[in-house]
Amino acid sequence: MVQYDVSSAQELTAAIAKAQAGDVVVIAAGQYTLPEVDFTASGTAAQPIVVRAAQALTAQITLASTEGLRVTGAYWTFEGLVLLGGCGLDSDCERAVHVVGGADGFTLRGSRLVDFNRQIDVEALALDGGALAPRAGLIEGNEVHDTHARATPTQVAKISVGAGDGWTVRANLVHDFQRVDGAAAYGIVLSGGGQNGVVERNLVLCTHDWVPSKGSTSVGVSLVDHSGGVLRNDVVVACSGDGMAVTRGPGTHLWFDTLIDTTGVDLTEPTTSGEARGNVLGGTIRAVDAGAVTVADNLDQVSPNAFLLMYQAPLDGNLRSASPGSVGAVLGKGPTLAAVTDDYCARPRAVPYDLGALQASLGDCDTVPPPLVAPEGGAPDAGSDAATADDASPGPDATIGGDGGSGAGEQPGGGGGCGCTTEGRAGSGAGALAMLVAVVLALIGRPHPPGPPPRKQGGGA
Repeated sequence: MVQYDVSSAQELTAAIAKAQAGDVVVIAAGQYTLPEVDFTASGTAAQPIVVRAAQALTAQITLASTEGLRVTGAYWTFEGLVLLGGCGLDSDCERAVHVVGGADGFTLRGSRLVDFNRQIDVEALALDGGALAPRAGLIEGNEVHDTHARATPTQVAKISVGAGDGWTVRANLVHDFQRVDGAAAYGIVLSGGGQNGVVERNLVLCTHDWVPSKGSTSVGVSLVDHSGGVLRNDVVVACSGDGMAVTRGPGTHLWFDTLIDTTGVDLTEPTTSGEARGNVLGGTIRAVDAGAVTVADNLDQVSPNAFLLMYQAPLDGNLRSASPGSVGAVLGKGPTLAAVTDDYCARPRAVPYDLGALQASLGDCDTVPPPLVAPEGGAPDAGSDAATADDASPGPDATIGGDGGSGAGEQPGGGGGCGCTTEGRAGSGAGALAMLVAVVLALIGRPHPPGPPPRKQGGGA
């Protein structure tokens, strides 16, 4: 293994060109301006090539080209970087990181990416008679956002996995995205014929730091032409469009997500199948022209005011309970699913499962930004009343329909079996995850980037 310690743009590009499997490029604190940089060498699963900041988020790299970092080699890991779009025209800053072709095992963690049309874009490489797509990538613990609406005719999607199998998008803070022309902008997208992607424990604030233009459309999480996708324990807030949308998504699972101040969930096209269970949302889950979809055990049509009664600052993603007993509507109402072992804060879920992204019976936890690892012991915060609030009454608007949860027969598309499977999630459980994250945090020096400042609470975006 060779470690390259660099402190200039020239040294950085030279080190990247020389790096081989097992090497580490360590970037000193400072400001760097780079043209498009190609990452063509390949590491291995046991010996990835690592590019990281000496101290997390102290190496600020400005990219003033259509593509910033183009990764075609396998097993590159990027940690603790700040990537900024520096183009005069938004249409000139398409991608911060472009992962293409045989770039299997790509990892981006603990970084901040600001002002690109697609901060992270994963695509297949066309070949004679087919295509080669990156597999088994990991995007976790990053902050991804824009400082203004994007003036571009191309897609705006903050994290776009456009191809490839087995990608995981976990514990990212994605906020503030819009197109000037009013066309839909997306927080997280899995598409392009990939399969078995997992989107879990992310916080998507479609609107937070700046006011969107009238008529703009923002969608939190979307699956298009992706099979076997799992959307689990995510929190999506203040989207003018769908909190989640699935189009042509066979075998999709929406489990224990919390959608606040969005239009709800759309499941469309006959090839879409699967289930939506354990979710809490404003709006409804709509299965329009979809195939066999089971919609059950959800709490829907929760009004913005009801969320304000439940949580301290829901429009900021702060889901600490507003008062003792305020989250009683979700306690113990969720289905027990073997494929859901933890909650948004990475705490092991306890039977009976609570509805939504948080296992509220464990007490409060810090939800902004999403934690990579559970609080020590996964125990309730000191002074929290959530663990003993089972008998408390929720706010007056906390349930719609009077029963605190909806059965399959009460939902659009309900009643029919999904014909889908609910295999246990890969890995060895929360303990192994905690050990892995401990190693990650030791490498990057901090658990996650800071969140956006609070905004004034109200009835919507």
